[in-house]
Amino acid sequence: MVRGLTTAASLWTVAAIGLEVGGGLYVESVAATLIILVILAGIKPLEEWYQKRGNTHEIRLRVDSGTMSIDTLNNAPGYRSRRVTRYVSVPASDPQFEEVTVTLQRLSSTDVTDIVHQLEALPNVREAAKA
Repeated sequence: MVRGLTTAASLWTVAAIGLEVGGGLYVESVAATLIILVILAGIKPLEEWYQKRGNTHEIRLRVDSGTMSIDTLNNAPGYRSRRVTRYVSVPASDPQFEEVTVTLQRLSSTDVTDIVHQLEALPNVREAAKA
């Protein structure tokens, strides 16, 4: 994933406009500045939409101690198990349970809700909720 591309392009553009001003091309530099401002203002909403599309979702589970493994987790959502990017299991305050956090990426809220329901149906899962 490329990050900071807009910033890098903006820096190069500002350098080019600086060269125009240094060369005495004032009208062209003002025109280029206006064009760049319009482009950057128009691209920002598109960039935010694109980034929102790749949002991550977290599911928090409370399970019986020692019963949840990554294999069990991968079997529950089926083909969507490829979207699991992180699996963290820590002991809960009660030694009978574990707190499991699962991070999913590039799924709709509906898919995440379906996965939560599937995980709730597992026999050793006591609680499941979107974080």
